[in-house]
Amino acid sequence: MPKITKKSTVRGLNIIERLPREVFHMMAHNVSSPCTSAKDNADPRKLYCSKDRARLSRVSKRVHQLMVPLLYEKVIVWARENDLRKPAIPETKTYLKRDGTRISFESFKYVKDLQFVAPVKFLRRNRCGNDAAKNSLHGASHNRAQQNLAKHVLGGFGNLGKDSLRSFSWNLGCCIPDEVLGASGYIPSNQCSIQSISLLTDGTCERAVGVAGLPKLRQLRFLTWKGMCPGNMDILLEAMKANSAHLVYLDLDAVYNQSLELDNRLQFHEFRGSLSALAVLKFDSLRHLSLFNIPLASTVDEAMAIAPVFEQLESLKLLHCPGSPRLLTGLAKSDRVFKLRSFEFAANIPEALTTIGHPIEAFLSSCKGPERLFISTNLPIYLPAFLSLFSGSMKQLVHHPQLGVPPQDSHPSWWDLIDCGLRKAALEGVGLFASPDSLKAELQPMAAKHTFKLLHFRFTGRYQQPGEETLDPYLNRIRDIYAANDANDNEPRPIYEQLLRFAEWAFGATGLPNLRVIACGDFSHGERYEWTQVVLCRDSSGTMQHSQPQLFRILTRDEYEPVLGQIDGVWEILNACATEPTFFQNGVLGPSGINLKSDTTVKSVGEMSGDGTVTRKDSADAIMEGYPI
Repeated sequence: MPKITKKSTVRGLNIIERLPREVFHMMAHNVSSPCTSAKDNADPRKLYCSKDRARLSRVSKRVHQLMVPLLYEKVIVWARENDLRKPAIPETKTYLKRDGTRISFESFKYVKDLQFVAPVKFLRRNRCGNDAAKNSLHGASHNRAQQNLAKHVLGGFGNLGKDSLRSFSWNLGCCIPDEVLGASGYIPSNQCSIQSISLLTDGTCERAVGVAGLPKLRQLRFLTWKGMCPGNMDILLEAMKANSAHLVYLDLDAVYNQSLELDNRLQFHEFRGSLSALAVLKFDSLRHLSLFNIPLASTVDEAMAIAPVFEQLESLKLLHCPGSPRLLTGLAKSDRVFKLRSFEFAANIPEALTTIGHPIEAFLSSCKGPERLFISTNLPIYLPAFLSLFSGSMKQLVHHPQLGVPPQDSHPSWWDLIDCGLRKAALEGVGLFASPDSLKAELQPMAAKHTFKLLHFRFTGRYQQPGEETLDPYLNRIRDIYAANDANDNEPRPIYEQLLRFAEWAFGATGLPNLRVIACGDFSHGERYEWTQVVLCRDSSGTMQHSQPQLFRILTRDEYEPVLGQIDGVWEILNACATEPTFFQNGVLGPSGINLKSDTTVKSVGEMSGDGTVTRKDSADAIMEGYPI
């Protein structure tokens, strides 16, 4: 290999600086390696690491000048969750020419991927802010807020070139102004080359507007719509028809709002017919389908009719979709082979449907070689058979039985179904509803043979209460008094103490040699249940000054991305099988008879902010409530 010298570096830089702009951009596009790809992610869109491009841009002034259009291809406009009125439009940017002079340009000038984003941390409704109980003129108030938002947003659009956008995201969680995505809005009128659109709207809003222009976008390959309501059904169907030939990725998340006058169960279940359109329209390019709270097949025969669409999928996610167990039964009876690489399923399964066999087990028997299997139901499946069947392909597993009680430990009725299965598959990432003590007992006999890189101890965040308890006292106690005979102590211990004792063993000499990270808690919906989240990673640096230094360390939240990002599909494992929707919807978490205010934030079952008081509801009644079969 030639020796790299300062002289050769300068010579190489001179060659790069003299390249034509088009050639340089072709090379620079390959500098950033994909953080995730279709192989590693249910969403096949590539997310590029901007740090590599930023480093390259600092090589010289000339290179920085050439890199400017690439550095600002993606622009994210942030807003606060409690104030969506004025997203923070990026200010004018500046770059230096070779002679040192400055040139200013608008931040939207080079953008191809434009995203409006606000956190959706709290489970709430009416993010748009209109509230009939407080304001009799809520309709006028909503219109005024939409007009102000449109004026603010459109101010930045003036710097976009005609049809320059390839991707657009409205992930603010509120209605989209008509001026943006209405029938004559800016996006359908000026940005018809968009191939990827992501919408996060407030389906609980009684004045929901602003998406009539969606069907005019006829080059969509990726369509995500979370927070949609049944009133959006016709627009969605038009958009699906307009893009049926080339749509690759479809992600829908519906909100059922019982308070809307025209939004009743009958109308909502008419959405079943829309999935039949999948077969009629022949979505030949569809490879990734994700549905949350979308009613599916009414009959097994109806499910069999749309089987060809599912046969071509690479990933399938069905979360709390009415009729989904019946759909799986119908697909299994179609005698087709499903070549899914990723399958995620969460729903209550009526025992009446299992008289002729477990729907999930029947469907999995028709699958070939999945790499990811994420399951959360009230009726656990017999995993060892499928882990053995898919041993050559299975890399990631999440199994979280919803037993209807707050989890304190692993449950004997289902743990026996999984323990021997873990010994048969070469899994890299696992998420389980289990206590650290019980998992250690199962893994210890063959610890050296396990290939785990990530272990996630799962539980449902809404059953937990924020507290003052921290890891520190347990960490100090374990470090000072941990001894071999402690491992045989059968006295029940707090979950944090169990977790740290497990980490001492797992990261130690007799533990799991490939393990990088141990996570504990509910990671669904980002930071919604952050008080439950703990992440430990291997640390063999030995820098800690102690007679018995730890073999691991506790990650801060700022360290999550750089450390966890090194494990393929880590966020898919941690976020898998969410037990609640993005937005509050009547009948899901609100106890019967409680009048939920529009500014109410539900923190957990039986706990509510605002001026309402709620007594704790029995967990068995609360689990999965509102997801009819």
